[in-house]
Amino acid sequence: MATTASPLPPTTKVASSENSSSFYDYEYYLEDLIFMVCRKDEVLSFGRVFLPLFYSLIFVLGLVGNLLLLAVLLRFVPRRRMTETYLLNLAISNLLFVVTLPFWGISVAWHWVFGSFLCKAVSTLYTMNFYSGIFFISCMSLDKYLEIVASSENSSSFYDYEYYLEDLIFMVCRKDEVLSFGRVFLPLFYSLIFVLGLVGNLLLLAVLLRFVPRRRMTETYLLNLAISNLLFVVTLPFWGISVAWHWVFGSFLCKAVSTLYTMNFYSGIFFISCMSLDKTRAKSLLLAATVWAVALAVSIPDMVFVRTHENSPGVWDCYADYGGHGTVWKLFLRFQQNLLGFLLPLLAMNFFYSRIGSVLVSLRPPGQSRALKMAIALVVAFFVLWFPYNLTLFLHSLLDLQVFGDCGLSQRLDYALQVTESIAFLHCCFTPVLYAFSSRRFRQYLKAFLATVLRRQQALPSSYSESSRLTAQEDVMGMSDLGERQAESSPDKGDREKNSA
Repeated sequence: MATTASPLPPTTKVASSENSSSFYDYEYYLEDLIFMVCRKDEVLSFGRVFLPLFYSLIFVLGLVGNLLLLAVLLRFVPRRRMTETYLLNLAISNLLFVVTLPFWGISVAWHWVFGSFLCKAVSTLYTMNFYSGIFFISCMSLDKYLEIVASSENSSSFYDYEYYLEDLIFMVCRKDEVLSFGRVFLPLFYSLIFVLGLVGNLLLLAVLLRFVPRRRMTETYLLNLAISNLLFVVTLPFWGISVAWHWVFGSFLCKAVSTLYTMNFYSGIFFISCMSLDKTRAKSLLLAATVWAVALAVSIPDMVFVRTHENSPGVWDCYADYGGHGTVWKLFLRFQQNLLGFLLPLLAMNFFYSRIGSVLVSLRPPGQSRALKMAIALVVAFFVLWFPYNLTLFLHSLLDLQVFGDCGLSQRLDYALQVTESIAFLHCCFTPVLYAFSSRRFRQYLKAFLATVLRRQQALPSSYSESSRLTAQEDVMGMSDLGERQAESSPDKGDREKNSA
Protein backbone atom coordinates (compact mmCIF):
# COMPACT_ATOMS: atom_id res chain seq x y z
CA MET A 1 0.00 0.00 0.00
CA ALA A 2 1.41 3.43 -0.95
CA THR A 3 2.37 5.76 1.86
CA THR A 4 0.89 9.27 1.65
CA ALA A 5 2.16 12.44 3.27
CA SER A 6 0.91 15.99 3.63
CA PRO A 7 2.72 19.33 3.90
CA LEU A 8 0.85 19.91 7.13
CA PRO A 9 2.35 18.47 10.33
CA PRO A 10 1.18 14.84 10.58
CA THR A 11 -1.50 14.05 13.11
CA THR A 12 -0.78 11.20 15.51
CA LYS A 13 -3.26 8.38 15.21
CA VAL A 14 -4.13 6.62 18.44
CA ALA A 15 -4.90 2.97 17.91
CA SER A 16 -7.69 1.20 19.66
CA SER A 17 -6.73 -0.20 23.05
CA GLU A 18 -9.02 -3.16 22.58
CA ASN A 19 -9.57 -5.37 19.54
CA SER A 20 -13.30 -5.18 20.02
CA SER A 21 -15.61 -4.72 17.04
CA SER A 22 -17.81 -2.42 19.13
CA PHE A 23 -14.97 0.01 19.89
CA TYR A 24 -13.98 2.67 17.36
CA ASP A 25 -11.16 5.15 17.31
CA TYR A 26 -13.17 8.39 17.50
CA GLU A 27 -10.90 10.33 15.16
CA TYR A 28 -11.03 7.71 12.40
CA TYR A 29 -14.76 7.33 12.80
CA LEU A 30 -15.31 11.08 12.60
CA GLU A 31 -13.13 11.41 9.50
CA ASP A 32 -14.98 8.57 7.78
CA LEU A 33 -18.33 10.11 8.68
CA ILE A 34 -17.37 13.54 7.36
CA PHE A 35 -15.99 11.96 4.19
CA MET A 36 -19.30 10.17 3.61
CA VAL A 37 -21.30 13.36 4.14
CA CYS A 38 -18.98 15.85 2.38
CA ARG A 39 -17.30 14.55 -0.76
CA LYS A 40 -14.35 16.70 -1.87
CA ASP A 41 -13.31 15.09 -5.13
CA GLU A 42 -13.28 18.44 -6.96
CA VAL A 43 -11.07 19.99 -4.28
CA LEU A 44 -8.63 17.10 -4.54
CA SER A 45 -8.58 17.30 -8.34
CA PHE A 46 -7.90 21.03 -8.16
CA GLY A 47 -5.09 20.46 -5.65
CA ARG A 48 -3.42 17.81 -7.81
CA VAL A 49 -3.05 20.38 -10.60
CA PHE A 50 -2.64 23.69 -8.78
CA LEU A 51 -0.33 22.76 -5.89
CA PRO A 52 2.44 21.03 -7.90
CA LEU A 53 2.56 23.93 -10.35
CA PHE A 54 2.63 26.59 -7.65
CA TYR A 55 5.11 24.65 -5.50
CA SER A 56 7.40 24.40 -8.54
CA LEU A 57 7.17 28.15 -9.13
CA ILE A 58 7.92 28.94 -5.47
CA PHE A 59 10.78 26.43 -5.49
CA VAL A 60 12.48 28.05 -8.50
CA LEU A 61 11.98 31.65 -7.35
CA GLY A 62 12.88 30.91 -3.73
CA LEU A 63 15.95 28.88 -4.65
CA VAL A 64 17.35 31.50 -7.03
CA GLY A 65 16.52 34.49 -4.83
CA ASN A 66 17.82 33.09 -1.57
CA LEU A 67 20.96 31.60 -3.16
CA LEU A 68 21.70 35.02 -4.63
CA LEU A 69 21.12 36.69 -1.25
CA LEU A 70 23.31 34.08 0.46
CA ALA A 71 26.12 34.55 -2.06
CA VAL A 72 26.09 38.33 -1.64
CA LEU A 73 26.10 38.14 2.16
CA LEU A 74 28.92 35.58 2.29
CA ARG A 75 31.02 37.16 -0.46
CA PHE A 76 30.67 40.89 0.10
CA VAL A 77 29.67 41.31 3.77
CA PRO A 78 32.53 39.82 5.80
CA ARG A 79 31.70 41.83 8.93
CA ARG A 80 28.00 41.38 9.38
CA ARG A 81 25.82 43.52 11.62
CA MET A 82 22.73 42.18 13.35
CA THR A 83 20.49 42.82 10.34
CA GLU A 84 22.81 40.94 7.98
CA THR A 85 23.10 38.09 10.49
CA TYR A 86 19.32 37.70 10.60
CA LEU A 87 19.15 37.98 6.80
CA LEU A 88 21.76 35.23 6.46
CA ASN A 89 19.79 32.92 8.74
CA LEU A 90 16.55 33.85 6.99
CA ALA A 91 18.06 32.93 3.61
CA ILE A 92 19.23 29.56 4.96
CA SER A 93 15.80 28.93 6.50
CA ASN A 94 14.02 29.81 3.25
CA LEU A 95 16.34 27.56 1.23
CA LEU A 96 15.67 24.60 3.52
CA PHE A 97 11.96 25.33 3.34
CA VAL A 98 11.69 25.51 -0.47
CA VAL A 99 13.77 22.33 -0.81
CA THR A 100 10.86 20.43 0.77
CA LEU A 101 8.28 21.69 -1.75
CA PRO A 102 9.14 19.34 -4.66
CA PHE A 103 8.55 16.37 -2.33
CA TRP A 104 5.08 17.65 -1.43
CA GLY A 105 4.32 18.49 -5.07
CA ILE A 106 5.06 14.92 -6.18
CA SER A 107 3.13 13.54 -3.20
CA VAL A 108 0.03 15.60 -4.02
CA ALA A 109 0.14 14.84 -7.76
CA TRP A 110 0.82 11.11 -7.32
CA HIS A 111 1.65 9.60 -3.91
CA TRP A 112 4.57 9.43 -1.45
CA VAL A 113 7.39 7.46 -3.08
CA PHE A 114 10.35 8.50 -0.91
CA GLY A 115 10.05 6.07 1.99
CA SER A 116 9.39 6.34 5.70
CA PHE A 117 12.64 8.09 6.71
CA LEU A 118 12.26 10.96 4.24
CA CYS A 119 8.60 11.25 5.21
CA LYS A 120 9.64 12.17 8.76
CA ALA A 121 12.71 14.18 7.72
CA VAL A 122 10.98 16.31 5.07
CA SER A 123 7.96 16.95 7.28
CA THR A 124 10.22 18.01 10.18
CA LEU A 125 12.31 20.22 7.89
CA TYR A 126 9.17 21.83 6.48
CA THR A 127 7.71 22.68 9.89
CA MET A 128 11.01 23.83 11.42
CA ASN A 129 11.82 26.26 8.61
CA PHE A 130 8.21 27.35 8.22
CA TYR A 131 8.39 28.82 11.72
CA SER A 132 12.06 29.82 11.75
CA GLY A 133 11.57 32.05 8.70
CA ILE A 134 8.76 33.91 10.45
CA PHE A 135 10.79 34.17 13.66
CA PHE A 136 13.84 35.64 11.87
CA ILE A 137 11.64 38.29 10.25
CA SER A 138 10.36 39.17 13.73
CA CYS A 139 13.94 39.35 15.03
CA MET A 140 14.80 41.88 12.33
CA SER A 141 11.99 44.16 13.51
CA LEU A 142 13.24 43.78 17.10
CA ASP A 143 16.74 44.69 15.96
CA LYS A 144 15.44 47.86 14.30
CA TYR A 145 13.48 48.70 17.44
CA LEU A 146 16.56 48.39 19.65
CA GLU A 147 18.66 50.34 17.15
CA ILE A 148 16.31 53.28 16.69
CA VAL A 149 13.52 53.53 19.26
CA ALA A 150 15.36 52.37 22.37
CA SER A 151 18.36 54.57 21.61
CA SER A 152 16.11 57.60 21.13
CA GLU A 153 14.37 56.99 24.48
CA ASN A 154 17.72 56.98 26.30
CA SER A 155 18.66 60.37 24.86
CA SER A 156 18.82 63.31 27.25
CA SER A 157 17.22 65.68 24.73
CA PHE A 158 13.66 65.57 23.40
CA TYR A 159 12.88 65.09 19.70
CA ASP A 160 9.74 65.03 17.65
CA TYR A 161 9.70 61.27 17.10
CA GLU A 162 8.41 61.36 13.53
CA TYR A 163 10.99 63.85 12.28
CA TYR A 164 13.76 62.25 14.32
CA LEU A 165 13.02 58.84 12.86
CA GLU A 166 12.91 60.16 9.30
CA ASP A 167 16.19 62.01 9.75
CA LEU A 168 17.85 58.99 11.34
CA ILE A 169 16.70 56.63 8.59
CA PHE A 170 17.93 59.12 6.00
CA MET A 171 21.33 59.22 7.70
CA VAL A 172 21.53 55.44 7.90
CA CYS A 173 19.97 54.74 4.50
CA ARG A 174 21.39 57.04 1.85
CA LYS A 175 19.47 57.12 -1.42
CA ASP A 176 21.81 59.08 -3.67
CA GLU A 177 21.71 56.35 -6.34
CA VAL A 178 17.90 56.37 -6.35
CA LEU A 179 17.85 60.15 -6.79
CA SER A 180 20.46 59.99 -9.56
CA PHE A 181 18.42 57.33 -11.35
CA GLY A 182 15.26 59.43 -11.06
CA ARG A 183 16.95 62.56 -12.45
CA VAL A 184 17.69 60.68 -15.67
CA PHE A 185 14.82 58.18 -15.99
CA LEU A 186 11.81 60.31 -15.00
CA PRO A 187 12.39 63.32 -17.30
CA LEU A 188 12.96 61.00 -20.28
CA PHE A 189 9.88 58.89 -19.56
CA TYR A 190 7.72 61.92 -18.76
CA SER A 191 8.77 63.45 -22.09
CA LEU A 192 7.79 60.25 -23.93
CA ILE A 193 4.39 60.11 -22.21
CA PHE A 194 3.87 63.83 -22.86
CA VAL A 195 4.46 63.47 -26.61
CA LEU A 196 2.42 60.26 -27.03
CA GLY A 197 -0.40 61.45 -24.77
CA LEU A 198 -0.58 64.88 -26.39
CA VAL A 199 -0.69 63.55 -29.96
CA GLY A 200 -3.06 60.65 -29.22
CA ASN A 201 -5.57 62.61 -27.16
CA LEU A 202 -5.52 65.65 -29.49
CA LEU A 203 -6.29 63.28 -32.37
CA LEU A 204 -9.10 61.67 -30.36
CA LEU A 205 -10.46 65.10 -29.41
CA ALA A 206 -10.34 66.32 -33.03
CA VAL A 207 -12.24 63.28 -34.31
CA LEU A 208 -14.91 63.53 -31.62
CA LEU A 209 -15.46 67.27 -32.13
CA ARG A 210 -15.28 67.19 -35.95
CA PHE A 211 -17.19 64.03 -36.89
CA VAL A 212 -19.44 63.22 -33.91
CA PRO A 213 -21.89 66.14 -33.56
CA ARG A 214 -24.49 64.00 -31.75
CA ARG A 215 -22.49 62.13 -29.16
CA ARG A 216 -23.78 59.05 -27.38
CA MET A 217 -22.81 58.28 -23.79
CA THR A 218 -19.61 56.48 -24.80
CA GLU A 219 -18.44 59.41 -26.90
CA THR A 220 -19.29 61.81 -24.06
CA TYR A 221 -17.06 59.89 -21.66
CA LEU A 222 -14.34 59.57 -24.31
CA LEU A 223 -14.43 63.33 -24.87
CA ASN A 224 -14.07 63.99 -21.14
CA LEU A 225 -11.36 61.33 -20.88
CA ALA A 226 -9.38 62.97 -23.69
CA ILE A 227 -9.65 66.38 -21.98
CA SER A 228 -8.62 64.86 -18.65
CA ASN A 229 -5.62 63.11 -20.20
CA LEU A 230 -4.53 66.27 -22.01
CA LEU A 231 -4.65 68.28 -18.79
CA PHE A 232 -2.73 65.51 -17.05
CA VAL A 233 0.10 65.17 -19.57
CA VAL A 234 0.50 68.96 -19.69
CA THR A 235 1.73 68.80 -16.06
CA LEU A 236 4.45 66.22 -16.80
CA PRO A 237 7.05 68.62 -18.31
CA PHE A 238 6.88 70.70 -15.12
CA TRP A 239 7.63 67.64 -12.97
CA GLY A 240 10.34 66.48 -15.37
CA ILE A 241 12.18 69.81 -15.09
CA SER A 242 11.66 69.83 -11.31
CA VAL A 243 13.16 66.34 -10.93
CA ALA A 244 16.09 67.01 -13.25
CA TRP A 245 16.90 70.41 -11.74
CA HIS A 246 14.57 72.11 -9.26
CA TRP A 247 11.25 74.02 -9.23
CA VAL A 248 11.66 77.23 -11.23
CA PHE A 249 8.03 78.13 -11.95
CA GLY A 250 7.03 80.00 -8.81
CA SER A 251 4.55 79.46 -5.99
CA PHE A 252 1.31 79.91 -7.99
CA LEU A 253 2.20 77.31 -10.61
CA CYS A 254 3.37 74.98 -7.84
CA LYS A 255 -0.17 74.82 -6.43
CA ALA A 256 -1.87 74.98 -9.84
CA VAL A 257 0.17 72.22 -11.49
CA SER A 258 -0.06 69.94 -8.44
CA THR A 259 -3.84 70.40 -8.23
CA LEU A 260 -4.24 69.84 -11.98
CA TYR A 261 -2.12 66.69 -11.75
CA THR A 262 -4.14 65.14 -8.90
CA MET A 263 -7.53 66.13 -10.28
CA ASN A 264 -6.90 64.64 -13.72
CA PHE A 265 -5.06 61.64 -12.27
CA TYR A 266 -8.34 60.57 -10.63
CA SER A 267 -10.78 61.89 -13.24
CA GLY A 268 -9.09 59.82 -15.96
CA ILE A 269 -9.54 56.63 -13.93
CA PHE A 270 -13.14 57.56 -13.06
CA PHE A 271 -14.08 58.16 -16.71
CA ILE A 272 -12.63 54.77 -17.67
CA SER A 273 -14.90 53.22 -15.03
CA CYS A 274 -17.87 55.24 -16.28
CA MET A 275 -17.55 53.70 -19.73
CA SER A 276 -18.25 50.28 -18.24
CA LEU A 277 -21.28 51.81 -16.49
CA ASP A 278 -22.35 53.43 -19.77
CA LYS A 279 -24.31 50.40 -20.90
CA THR A 280 -26.40 50.25 -17.72
CA ARG A 281 -27.05 53.88 -16.74
CA ALA A 282 -28.13 57.02 -18.55
CA LYS A 283 -27.56 60.64 -17.49
CA SER A 284 -24.02 60.62 -18.86
CA LEU A 285 -23.63 64.41 -18.66
CA LEU A 286 -24.66 64.44 -15.01
CA LEU A 287 -22.32 61.56 -14.24
CA ALA A 288 -19.45 63.30 -16.07
CA ALA A 289 -20.04 66.46 -14.01
CA THR A 290 -20.04 64.33 -10.85
CA VAL A 291 -16.72 62.79 -11.83
CA TRP A 292 -15.13 66.22 -12.27
CA ALA A 293 -16.56 67.35 -8.91
CA VAL A 294 -15.22 64.29 -7.07
CA ALA A 295 -11.82 64.62 -8.73
CA LEU A 296 -11.70 68.28 -7.71
CA ALA A 297 -12.60 67.36 -4.13
CA VAL A 298 -9.85 64.75 -4.01
CA SER A 299 -7.31 67.38 -5.10
CA ILE A 300 -8.19 69.77 -2.21
CA PRO A 301 -5.18 68.62 -0.10
CA ASP A 302 -2.92 69.76 -2.94
CA MET A 303 -4.55 73.18 -2.91
CA VAL A 304 -4.04 73.46 0.85
CA PHE A 305 -0.68 71.84 1.58
CA VAL A 306 1.44 72.06 -1.58
CA ARG A 307 3.82 75.04 -1.65
CA THR A 308 7.34 75.98 -2.68
CA HIS A 309 10.26 75.50 -0.29
CA GLU A 310 13.69 77.12 -0.58
CA ASN A 311 16.20 74.37 0.19
CA SER A 312 19.20 76.62 -0.43
CA PRO A 313 19.55 80.18 -1.76
CA GLY A 314 17.90 80.27 -5.18
CA VAL A 315 17.01 76.54 -5.19
CA TRP A 316 13.30 75.83 -4.75
CA ASP A 317 11.25 72.64 -4.58
CA CYS A 318 7.49 72.09 -4.87
CA TYR A 319 5.95 69.55 -2.50
CA ALA A 320 3.28 69.13 0.19
CA ASP A 321 4.09 70.25 3.73
CA TYR A 322 1.78 68.54 6.23
CA GLY A 323 3.49 69.93 9.31
CA GLY A 324 3.85 67.46 12.17
CA HIS A 325 1.35 65.00 10.64
CA GLY A 326 3.32 64.04 7.55
CA THR A 327 3.20 60.27 8.00
CA VAL A 328 -0.53 60.26 8.78
CA TRP A 329 -1.35 62.29 5.68
CA LYS A 330 0.93 60.23 3.46
CA LEU A 331 -0.69 57.00 4.64
CA PHE A 332 -4.18 58.43 4.20
CA LEU A 333 -3.48 59.65 0.66
CA ARG A 334 -1.82 56.38 -0.36
CA PHE A 335 -4.70 54.27 0.93
CA GLN A 336 -7.11 56.69 -0.74
CA GLN A 337 -5.25 56.17 -4.00
CA ASN A 338 -5.32 52.38 -3.54
CA LEU A 339 -9.07 52.52 -2.89
CA LEU A 340 -10.39 55.27 -5.19
CA GLY A 341 -7.70 55.02 -7.84
CA PHE A 342 -7.59 51.25 -8.27
CA LEU A 343 -9.67 48.87 -6.16
CA LEU A 344 -13.14 50.43 -6.53
CA PRO A 345 -12.75 51.20 -10.28
CA LEU A 346 -11.46 47.66 -10.89
CA LEU A 347 -14.39 46.13 -8.99
CA ALA A 348 -16.84 48.37 -10.87
CA MET A 349 -15.36 47.44 -14.25
CA ASN A 350 -15.37 43.73 -13.39
CA PHE A 351 -18.99 43.88 -12.20
CA PHE A 352 -20.43 45.85 -15.10
CA TYR A 353 -18.45 44.13 -17.84
CA SER A 354 -19.33 40.71 -16.41
CA ARG A 355 -23.00 41.72 -16.48
CA ILE A 356 -22.58 42.94 -20.05
CA GLY A 357 -20.85 39.66 -20.93
CA SER A 358 -23.66 37.55 -19.46
CA VAL A 359 -26.25 39.51 -21.46
CA LEU A 360 -24.24 39.13 -24.67
CA VAL A 361 -23.89 35.39 -24.12
CA SER A 362 -27.61 34.94 -23.48
CA LEU A 363 -28.79 37.11 -26.40
CA ARG A 364 -26.00 36.05 -28.83
CA PRO A 365 -26.07 39.20 -30.97
CA PRO A 366 -23.76 39.58 -34.02
CA GLY A 367 -20.21 40.46 -33.00
CA GLN A 368 -20.65 38.94 -29.54
CA SER A 369 -17.19 37.34 -29.50
CA ARG A 370 -15.43 40.57 -30.50
CA ALA A 371 -17.29 42.57 -27.84
CA LEU A 372 -16.40 40.06 -25.11
CA LYS A 373 -12.74 40.02 -26.13
CA MET A 374 -12.64 43.82 -26.08
CA ALA A 375 -14.22 43.96 -22.61
CA ILE A 376 -11.64 41.51 -21.30
CA ALA A 377 -8.84 43.48 -22.97
CA LEU A 378 -9.99 46.71 -21.32
CA VAL A 379 -10.04 45.19 -17.83
CA VAL A 380 -6.69 43.46 -18.35
CA ALA A 381 -5.10 46.68 -19.65
CA PHE A 382 -6.32 48.61 -16.62
CA PHE A 383 -5.02 45.93 -14.24
CA VAL A 384 -1.62 45.57 -15.94
CA LEU A 385 -1.00 49.33 -15.98
CA TRP A 386 -2.20 50.13 -12.45
CA PHE A 387 -1.65 47.08 -10.25
CA PRO A 388 2.18 47.28 -9.99
CA TYR A 389 2.02 50.96 -9.00
CA ASN A 390 -0.68 50.42 -6.36
CA LEU A 391 1.12 47.39 -4.96
CA THR A 392 4.30 49.45 -4.60
CA LEU A 393 2.34 52.23 -2.89
CA PHE A 394 0.87 49.71 -0.45
CA LEU A 395 4.32 48.30 0.38
CA HIS A 396 5.58 51.86 0.91
CA SER A 397 2.73 52.37 3.38
CA LEU A 398 3.80 49.24 5.27
CA LEU A 399 7.33 50.64 5.29
CA ASP A 400 6.08 53.88 6.85
CA LEU A 401 4.16 51.85 9.44
CA GLN A 402 7.46 50.14 10.38
CA VAL A 403 6.11 46.70 9.44
CA PHE A 404 9.56 46.30 7.89
CA GLY A 405 12.37 48.82 7.71
CA ASP A 406 15.29 47.37 5.81
CA CYS A 407 17.29 50.05 3.97
CA GLY A 408 17.89 47.88 0.91
CA LEU A 409 14.18 47.14 0.62
CA SER A 410 13.39 50.84 1.00
CA GLN A 411 15.75 51.66 -1.85
CA ARG A 412 14.28 48.95 -4.08
CA LEU A 413 10.78 50.24 -3.37
CA ASP A 414 11.88 53.74 -4.36
CA TYR A 415 13.20 52.39 -7.66
CA ALA A 416 10.01 50.38 -8.14
CA LEU A 417 7.83 53.41 -7.38
CA GLN A 418 9.49 55.49 -10.09
CA VAL A 419 9.24 52.73 -12.70
CA THR A 420 5.69 51.54 -11.88
CA GLU A 421 4.38 55.11 -11.66
CA SER A 422 5.75 55.81 -15.13
CA ILE A 423 4.14 52.62 -16.45
CA ALA A 424 0.82 53.65 -14.89
CA PHE A 425 1.03 57.04 -16.60
CA LEU A 426 0.96 55.23 -19.95
CA HIS A 427 -2.78 54.83 -19.42
CA CYS A 428 -3.31 58.31 -20.85
CA CYS A 429 -1.63 57.13 -24.09
CA PHE A 430 -3.03 53.63 -24.54
CA THR A 431 -6.42 53.47 -22.85
CA PRO A 432 -8.21 56.11 -24.98
CA VAL A 433 -6.89 54.44 -28.13
CA LEU A 434 -8.05 51.04 -26.90
CA TYR A 435 -11.52 52.34 -26.08
CA ALA A 436 -11.76 54.31 -29.30
CA PHE A 437 -10.78 51.41 -31.53
CA SER A 438 -13.32 49.15 -29.83
CA SER A 439 -15.96 51.10 -31.79
CA ARG A 440 -16.34 50.43 -35.51
CA ARG A 441 -18.06 53.80 -35.92
CA PHE A 442 -15.08 55.58 -34.38
CA ARG A 443 -12.69 53.83 -36.75
CA GLN A 444 -14.78 55.12 -39.64
CA TYR A 445 -14.64 58.63 -38.19
CA LEU A 446 -10.88 58.35 -37.77
CA LYS A 447 -10.40 57.22 -41.39
CA ALA A 448 -12.53 60.12 -42.59
CA PHE A 449 -10.53 62.57 -40.48
CA LEU A 450 -7.18 61.26 -41.71
CA ALA A 451 -8.43 61.29 -45.31
CA THR A 452 -9.46 64.93 -44.90
CA VAL A 453 -6.06 65.84 -43.47
CA LEU A 454 -4.24 64.01 -46.29
CA ARG A 455 -6.35 65.70 -48.97
CA ARG A 456 -5.51 69.08 -47.51
CA GLN A 457 -1.83 68.20 -47.37
CA GLN A 458 -1.89 67.05 -50.99
CA ALA A 459 -3.75 70.18 -52.04
CA LEU A 460 -1.09 72.46 -50.57
CA PRO A 461 1.83 71.33 -52.84
CA SER A 462 -0.35 71.42 -55.98
CA SER A 463 -1.61 74.90 -55.20
CA TYR A 464 1.92 75.96 -54.36
CA SER A 465 3.29 74.57 -57.67
CA GLU A 466 0.47 76.24 -59.62
CA SER A 467 1.15 79.58 -57.96
CA SER A 468 4.89 79.12 -58.58
CA ARG A 469 4.22 78.40 -62.27
CA LEU A 470 2.08 81.51 -62.63
CA THR A 471 4.69 83.59 -60.81
CA ALA A 472 7.42 82.28 -63.13
CA GLN A 473 5.32 83.12 -66.19
CA GLU A 474 4.72 86.60 -64.86
CA ASP A 475 8.46 87.01 -64.25
CA VAL A 476 9.27 85.91 -67.83
CA MET A 477 6.66 88.24 -69.29
CA GLY A 478 7.96 91.05 -67.14
CA MET A 479 11.52 90.46 -68.27
CA SER A 480 10.50 90.43 -71.96
CA ASP A 481 8.53 93.65 -71.53
CA LEU A 482 11.52 95.21 -69.84
CA GLY A 483 13.78 94.14 -72.75
CA GLU A 484 11.42 95.61 -75.29
CA ARG A 485 11.23 98.88 -73.41
CA GLN A 486 15.01 99.04 -73.16
CA ALA A 487 15.35 98.33 -76.91
CA GLU A 488 12.91 101.05 -77.78
CA SER A 489 14.60 103.67 -75.60
CA SER A 490 18.21 102.82 -76.67
CA PRO A 491 19.49 103.87 -80.26
CA ASP A 492 21.13 101.10 -82.24
CA LYS A 493 24.72 101.11 -83.49
CA GLY A 494 23.92 102.54 -86.94
CA ASP A 495 22.01 105.47 -85.53
CA ARG A 496 24.89 106.30 -83.18
CA GLU A 497 27.37 106.26 -86.12
CA LYS A 498 25.16 108.54 -88.15
CA ASN A 499 24.80 110.98 -85.35
CA SER A 500 28.55 111.02 -84.73
CA ALA A 501 29.23 111.68 -88.44
